[in-house]
Amino acid sequence: RDLHSFPTRRSSDLLRSLFVKAVLSLAIVGTAGAVAIWFLAPPLTRLVFGSAWAEAGLYARCLAPRFVGTMICSPVSDTTFILGRRMSKTALEIIRVSSTAALFWLCHATHRSPSFALLGFSTLHLSIGLAWTGMLMRWINKACDSAAASVLSPAISYSCCSERTQVLD
Repeated sequence: RDLHSFPTRRSSDLLRSLFVKAVLSLAIVGTAGAVAIWFLAPPLTRLVFGSAWAEAGLYARCLAPRFVGTMICSPVSDTTFILGRRMSKTALEIIRVSSTAALFWLCHATHRSPSFALLGFSTLHLSIGLAWTGMLMRWINKACDSAAASVLSPAISYSCCSERTQVLD
C-alpha cells in the first residue's frame, strides 16, 4: 500500500492521529525511563557493580535525555521511507554524527568535563530527535493533504504526491 490508500480526508486525519498518538505514547514511556535512569542509575550502578563503577552511574544519568529522543524518534523514523524521503534520513544521520564530533571537539577545546560533554551530547540528540519528529509530522500533513485533495478535487492530479510516497509490500 501507499499513501493513496488513505484517499479521504477522514482517513488522512486517521493517519495523522495515529502518528501523534504513537509519538505521545513513546514520549511518555521515554520520559518515564529517563526519569528512572536519572534517579536510579547512580545508586544502582554502585550497588550492582561496586564503588569502582559509581562514576558510570553518573554518566548514565547524563545520557538520560538522549533516551527520550531515541525512544520517540527511532520507531517513527520509518515514516521517512513511507513518504519517500530516504535522503532526509541520511541527512539526519550526517547531522547527528557531525554535530556530535563538533560538540566533543568544542568541549575538549574549552576544557569541559567528560560529564558536561555527555550531557551536551544527550541534550543535542534529544533536540535533533524532537526537530526530526516535527519534520515528520509536517511531511505527513503535506502528503495527507495532497492525497485527500487529489481525491476530493478532480482538478488536482492523482500524482500530486506520488513522488514522495513509496509503495509498501
